[in-house]
Amino acid sequence: MLRRADSLNPDDPRILAEYGKTLTSAGRAADALPVFDKALAVDPDNWRTLSAQGVALDQVGQHEAARTVYRAAIAAAPGEPTPWNNLGMSYALTNDLKDAELAMRKAVSTPKASGKMRQNLALVLGLRGDYTDAERLASAPTTPAAIGGDAEKLRAIVTQPAMWAREANADNIPVIIE
Repeated sequence: MLRRADSLNPDDPRILAEYGKTLTSAGRAADALPVFDKALAVDPDNWRTLSAQGVALDQVGQHEAARTVYRAAIAAAPGEPTPWNNLGMSYALTNDLKDAELAMRKAVSTPKASGKMRQNLALVLGLRGDYTDAERLASAPTTPAAIGGDAEKLRAIVTQPAMWAREANADNIPVIIE
């Protein structure tokens, strides 16, 4: 449907961005990159599109380029937590856990931060060996729906340090939150 909408409205940045996100979610990040480029040519400061492009770049292993794009998204919308979260996940992908924690702490410090972002920070803290803070975040009052229904899974991981390495490698692709 988005492909058809794109063919009818080839310069609509919203349609292009959604099409790129759909391709990325379907595991076709390399195909999404030119779509994001086209969307950003029309609307270069759209933080959502920039952040989504960063996710696609991370998925194809272009982490430095992704981080540059996330920083552009942060500059375009400094109060939005999503680009900070995705920047943190990008750092986590390359095991730069110190920078991952710093970026994710920026994300969760904003009023718009989601439970999923706190979950991501808890995961990074656990990977760094800070199980106390990770467990505190994992136990923070939030609804399972707010963190993707994984509250019990996260608590189990936090309380069992041996599971951290396995979890870190199980699903290491940043998610598009917006």
